[in-house]
Amino acid sequence: MIVGTRSVCRAAGAIDARYKILDVLPCVLWSVAVFVFIKYACAKGGAKIKAVCMKLSGYTFGIYLVHWYILEVYNRIYGRFANISHAGFVYSLTTPFVVTGLSLAAVYLLKRIPLIRHMTPS
Repeated sequence: MIVGTRSVCRAAGAIDARYKILDVLPCVLWSVAVFVFIKYACAKGGAKIKAVCMKLSGYTFGIYLVHWYILEVYNRIYGRFANISHAGFVYSLTTPFVVTGLSLAAVYLLKRIPLIRHMTPS
């Protein structure tokens, strides 16, 4: 999937729409692979890894809820200030980590606001 996406997007010079669909088989397989990796890493890891997994498990649904908005803002800022294509290798490699980190920070901050704390999932 990675090689195919890279080849098609490079030839088109933009993100190809057929790889943006979330229910195609390669995307589903990647999602399952990440889930299984994290599940076994948390289950088989040491005490520190289990503690981190338990702490982050309270943020996963919140990250899921806000990541789309963070991604939209990130894309607008990225497109305005960075001189790198959205179809580029650097963008594709860094965006998931940046957006997940920013989403985690946003949910963490939302859980610290007294009125909103009760409205966010735990």
